[in-house]
Amino acid sequence: MCSRRHAGAGCDRGTCAGFGSGSVRRYCERGRDRSVGFRRTLRAGRSRAATAAAALAVSGACCLLSPLFFTAGRPWLLAFTAVWGAAVIADSGVFSTLLSDLADRRYLGTALTAQTAIGFLLTIVTIQVIPLIAAVTGWRYAFLALAAGPMTALPALAALSRQIIPNGLPSTLTERTLS
Repeated sequence: MCSRRHAGAGCDRGTCAGFGSGSVRRYCERGRDRSVGFRRTLRAGRSRAATAAAALAVSGACCLLSPLFFTAGRPWLLAFTAVWGAAVIADSGVFSTLLSDLADRRYLGTALTAQTAIGFLLTIVTIQVIPLIAAVTGWRYAFLALAAGPMTALPALAALSRQIIPNGLPSTLTERTLS
C-alpha cells in the first residue's frame, strides 16, 4: 500500500510520490495507477528519454564523424552541420522537460536555473577550449573533444531510464515531493 495519507485509496505502487507529473500523481493518488492516462504519461516520459538519448547519440556521432566532413564538399558539409545543429538543439528542451517531470516540486525553479546556468557555463568553456585544442591538433580534429559530453550523458540517461521504466516511478524522488 501507499505510504501517503490516502493509503486506503487503492494505490498498489508502494508509494505515490516519486513521479513529478501532475497527471500521474493524480491518477496514483486516486488509486487508478493502471489507467490509460497513467500509461500514456509513462510512455511520454519514456519517449522523452528516448528522444534525449537519440539526440545525444546523433550529436556524439557527429562529433566523432566531424574529421571526415571537414574537407567534404559544401552540400555535404551543410547537410552534416544541419543534422548536428538539430541534434544539439533538440536535447535542450527535452532535458528541461525531463527535469521538470522528475525534480522535487519545491526546488523545480532552482533546478531549472541551475541546469541553464551549467549549460551556459559549459558553452563558455567549450568556446574557450576548442580553439586551444585546435592550436595543438588542428581544426580538423578539434571537435572530437566535444564527444565527451554525449558520451558522459548517455550512460547517465540510460540509468535514469532504467529507474523510470520498470515500475513507472523514478526511485530518485521521495514522498515529500507531493507535500
